[in-house]
Amino acid sequence: MAKRDFSKALRKTATAQRDIIDDRFSRADSVLLGMKRDAGGPGEGAVPPDVTADVAVPHEATPPPVAGATKGEASVIRDTFSMPPGDHGLIETLRTRAAREGRNTSKSEVVRAGLLALVDLSATQLVEVLDRLERVKPGRK
Repeated sequence: MAKRDFSKALRKTATAQRDIIDDRFSRADSVLLGMKRDAGGPGEGAVPPDVTADVAVPHEATPPPVAGATKGEASVIRDTFSMPPGDHGLIETLRTRAAREGRNTSKSEVVRAGLLALVDLSATQLVEVLDRLERVKPGRK
């Protein structure tokens, strides 16, 4: 029995599959990221839309600089805190609502958005909102 050489056919199939996968990823990126595909081929010439054109951040919503961080340095402070299960569930509910609108959000982003909403309240309104919170025993479980 003669041995057959399948290397050429295998190479051709692998190249075709790679092209199909590249095209699928390119189409998925264009849908998920709102990017325009150019006629250059899969993955080439993707141009992101001008996202910052419609976004206006009020000066008050800009957080104050972190002490010890330089202007170009991205500084993040890691912290932990306790909350009742109901409040934790609210975070998940807000994340789900944002996801339905096409915005995947982390727990941290939900908490930080809440801080931005609270900073615009007057002192009296802030105390009223804080008084509605359930008291939690400090410390770990």
